[in-house]
Amino acid sequence: MTEAIVAAAIKKLTDLLIKEVCSMHGVDGKIGEVKLQLTQMQRFLKDADSKSKGGDERVKGWVSDVRSVAYETEDAIDKFLSEASYLRFGLIPNSILARRTLGQKIYKIQAKLRIISESRTTFGIQEFSQDRYQPSFKRHVLPDVDKDDVVGLEDQKQEVIDLLLHGQGNQTRHVVTIVGPGGLGKTTLAQKVYSSSTVKSHFDLCLWITVSKDFNIVDILKKIHQKLADYTEVKGETEGDKLVYLLGEVNVLLKMKKYLIILDDVWSEDVFIQLETGLVDIGNGSRVLMTSRFLNVANRADSTGVYHLRFLNKSKSLELFLKKALQSRDPSPECPDELLDLARQLVKRCDGLPLALIVLGGLLSIKPPTHRDWSRVVERLDWHIVGRECMEILATSYDDLPYFLKSCFRYVACFPEDYKIAAKPLMKMWIAEGLIEPRGEAQLEDYAEDYLEELAQRGTEIRELPELFWEVTSLRHVHSSDIYELVTEIEGPPATANLNNLRSIGRFLVPKSWNKSLPHIPGIRKLQLSCQVEDDGKLIHDLLSKLSKLLSVRLDYFYPPQNIIDLSTSPSYENIHTLFLSGQETVPLPSVHIAKLPPNLTKLTLSSFLFKEDPMPTLAKLCSLKSLEMNSIRLEMNIMGDTMVCSSGGFPRLQNLKLDDVLTIIIWNVEYGAFPMLKYLYIRACYWLNALPDLRKQAPTSCIHYSWTTLTIITITSSNF
Repeated sequence: MTEAIVAAAIKKLTDLLIKEVCSMHGVDGKIGEVKLQLTQMQRFLKDADSKSKGGDERVKGWVSDVRSVAYETEDAIDKFLSEASYLRFGLIPNSILARRTLGQKIYKIQAKLRIISESRTTFGIQEFSQDRYQPSFKRHVLPDVDKDDVVGLEDQKQEVIDLLLHGQGNQTRHVVTIVGPGGLGKTTLAQKVYSSSTVKSHFDLCLWITVSKDFNIVDILKKIHQKLADYTEVKGETEGDKLVYLLGEVNVLLKMKKYLIILDDVWSEDVFIQLETGLVDIGNGSRVLMTSRFLNVANRADSTGVYHLRFLNKSKSLELFLKKALQSRDPSPECPDELLDLARQLVKRCDGLPLALIVLGGLLSIKPPTHRDWSRVVERLDWHIVGRECMEILATSYDDLPYFLKSCFRYVACFPEDYKIAAKPLMKMWIAEGLIEPRGEAQLEDYAEDYLEELAQRGTEIRELPELFWEVTSLRHVHSSDIYELVTEIEGPPATANLNNLRSIGRFLVPKSWNKSLPHIPGIRKLQLSCQVEDDGKLIHDLLSKLSKLLSVRLDYFYPPQNIIDLSTSPSYENIHTLFLSGQETVPLPSVHIAKLPPNLTKLTLSSFLFKEDPMPTLAKLCSLKSLEMNSIRLEMNIMGDTMVCSSGGFPRLQNLKLDDVLTIIIWNVEYGAFPMLKYLYIRACYWLNALPDLRKQAPTSCIHYSWTTLTIITITSSNF
């Protein structure tokens, strides 16, 4: 925590210097010195934190002193900035006095930092350099570690399946509860059971519901109701939040179905007590599978269905640990002889707990596999703590994070438990909160991606689709992970798959070696493809032409397409109303290719393209288009000039227009009669554009929004603006 506090103080000092508000009387020089002193102090904090946790009271006091000075620095800057804001309005007459006061405070802070620095040597605090962390700016796909999760679980997986399928030998509804402490792998085992083809084929429907500690029974019932609606093709909306009503609705939908409902992470007996009346029992072999840390929860639901999950034995523990630590795909990874004894010590400390093994292995996976580095981890673990080994290992893994990763990690902890966090928005939040530090000429987004990748490598599970995934005939929606490029995007279904119920496929990979076709999917409505194949348009066209009910399509080209697919001629494409095309902004794309778009589009997004011609005259002919977004677009000035033209009568139904990072356009000419229904206009990062069109001649607009960057001339005369 002290590292983060010092980092915040350094950032404030840096911001103050950048603003150049302290150029008088040498105050800027003093601020620079304090910044340097704090930066140097930062390198010793990790060792100091480690020693203070070992019980050294003197070092604890040293860390506390550093924290106090950092707070004092922040307070001094905040006070000065507050007074500076009053100065601008003439509320404080003497600016020299404000600067002098800041200078005096900074001088005192310098003196305290010198004393703290001198005492560091007395306490034996060593330097720990953070300079090792440099972003690679290469997106690495992490090794496939999904099989880590099933080390030692195969036998137990089959035992749980047998309990579900056969149980007590009768057809009454039976409850099986997997019981064990946190980190033992209860959820992982339940997931393996849930995805088993044997289980899927045995039950008419299978539902997964995450409960967690702070449960709300109405919310749980709503989740069950919505998922049941997807299976039964009935209206998913509920008419209210009343418990009795929801229980009745769920009861009705479950009748005549042999169901398996999985309730993951149940903390209270009340969960099953309140749900029980909704989980109808008509003697057809339906089952409920729960996971819980507490035996009383299992006994209350069904005392005959308690399954105690076993800890890993020594050999399986070592196998799991080495797989993670050495990032090995080998089922029996070999450990270097000089590390084997250390590995056994670390494994012994984990006491057969998979979570501890994975976290500790993840910690070592980002360190060199040397005796020195592994020994340091052994030394840092508190071997006197009994019964809380997992918490100690988790704390060690957290303490090992650089201070800037700690801040990002803590930010993630602000989200609700089991909340699905998309990568791109998360990285934008980190940047907006000032958690990503600039360390050179690289973009903040590059550092954010590297931060996320390292956090993932240290402990995030990377999953793959089970081998028999596509045999689930009731499959309705499939989407790969939002943590893009941290997991390999999933290849599409084989041609033999029976997917009559499938409605959407998200972010599937069409690799360079693609030599197959999609299966017959008559009901598919939404499709997203990541196209790595070097295509002339025909291959993707062949893939899509069979899908007659498509409504929404997204195509991301990772290689320059020779030709955008022709989506205008085939009857299969007449229903497409939403289209997202992403390409390569370094390869020219003639506007004639844009003419090959579905005629009934209502929403179009074009991202990362280079146009040889003005695309607007062609796009203006899409009579049904209501929303147009153009992101990261480049236009060749030497061919098309510097003017973009929207002709009279064009875009007759367009309501929303977004131009984001559209370069080389200096003049935007909008003729009278264009955009008659425009309501929302967003312009950002169009750095060459020097004037807005005069929109006062257009039809009255109810809501025009502008986001300006470097526009030099703005003509806004309508009061609606």
